[in-house]
Amino acid sequence: MLSNRPTADPFLSAFGSHLRALRKNSGLSQEETADRAGIHVTYLEGVERGLRNPFDKERARLANALGYPTKELFDLVRLHVEGRLIAEVRLKKKFHADAESMAITMS
Repeated sequence: MLSNRPTADPFLSAFGSHLRALRKNSGLSQEETADRAGIHVTYLEGVERGLRNPFDKERARLANALGYPTKELFDLVRLHVEGRLIAEVRLKKKFHADAESMAITMS
């Protein structure tokens, strides 16, 4: 059965994951962070889960609320996403190479 739950975009998921880690490292609750950023806590929950795509203004507010430079936060997220994509490509190549060698062996 298919789920009606929205799926997270890899970039949004990575952004939310990094944001959550920074918030926890800062010792802030979601409520405190949302208050500092001037957004609703349920919006922050969606961002941290990778289900909401905050506008640049909200991204900057969130980074500011955590005392983190916005550009640095995006650089970390970009590297995380690129690293994950590179790992997926390598895994797919290995899978196809293994499948090909099994097909040759079976012939």
